[in-house]
Amino acid sequence: QPSSATLNCLIRARMGAGDARGAEEWFGRMRRAALQPDVRSYGCIINGYAQLDRAAQAAGDARQWFRAMEQDGVQPTVIQYNQLIAALWKSDPQPGEAEGLFRSLVASRLAPTRITLKSLGGILGRRAVSELCRELGVEEAA
Repeated sequence: QPSSATLNCLIRARMGAGDARGAEEWFGRMRRAALQPDVRSYGCIINGYAQLDRAAQAAGDARQWFRAMEQDGVQPTVIQYNQLIAALWKSDPQPGEAEGLFRSLVASRLAPTRITLKSLGGILGRRAVSELCRELGVEEAA
């Protein structure tokens, strides 16, 4: 029986090849093998969707997987937040949703990175990001 690490590699490979359906099938196999998907399992899929060309649909799919991860009790890292915010930036950005994700990231006691702030700035604008950081007591990354 393959390990979680092996299946995560297969999921990442399928998403890297643009085969979201294949990645999701491997994810399903992981569950059927009674292996618990972890932050890497979900992250591979979220990142894969964030990098797909069909931006609006891909952002929706990334959002759905992010929510599934949270519902499964898997705590997102700043990486998954960055992936989802980047996916939103590439699609039809929803400023309220992006700000909500940022607030959730900060509430989770995660430190935003330059990538977080750049993607968020692409959606909200630099001035709004600076104001939001001041409001939340977050130091802007250098």
